[in-house]
Amino acid sequence: MSRSVQVNLGGKVFNLGSADPEEHVQACAALVNERLDELRKKGAPDATIGLFVAMTIADDLLKLKKSNAESGAAMRSHLKALRKAAG
Repeated sequence: MSRSVQVNLGGKVFNLGSADPEEHVQACAALVNERLDELRKKGAPDATIGLFVAMTIADDLLKLKKSNAESGAAMRSHLKALRKAAG
């Protein structure tokens, strides 16, 4: 069930519809604001800062997906070795 959650993004208030808990939506907004602040401090132009934020978050997401896949493969390999050793 979707409900409205009020968040502050980049100094502007938005009402977002989400089925996720409010705490999760607020944590997402906090991450976006953190990235906005980091990029503003580095002098990113306001016209493109949203794209840069999206790219940094996409970069983190892809790295986590890759790490998760590698961890899963390593776990499966270890499990296979344990099963073989157990006989």
